Amino acid sequence: MTKNKLHIRWSKAVRERDGCCLICGKKDGVLHAAHILPDQFKRYQYEEDNGVTLCFQHHIRTKWSFHQNPLFFANWLKEHKPDIYAIAAVRLAKENEA
Repeated sequence: MTKNKLHIRWSKAVRERDGCCLICGKKDGVLHAAHILPDQFKRYQYEEDNGVTLCFQHHIRTKWSFHQNPLFFANWLKEHKPDIYAIAAVRLAKENEA
C-alpha cells in the first residue's frame, strides 16, 4: 500500500473514531486528523492512537492550535485524553532511549 493510501486510511479511522474536534466539539466542516507524535517517528505514523481529530482552527489556525502552540496542546491532551497522552509519552521516552 502506498504511503498516501496509508495516510488516508489512518486519517479516516481517527476522524471516524472521534467524530468531532476533540477540543471544541465541532462536527461540521473540514475535520483534520492530527498526529500526536510527528511524522519523523515513522513506526507510529499510522497508529490510530497517535492521532486526534481537530477542526482547522484547533489544528493550524489559532494561537491555541496544535501547530501554533504545542505546549498548550500537550497540556490539553494530558488533561482531557490522559490515555492517549500516556501512550504518546511512553513512545517518546522509548525514542529518547534509542
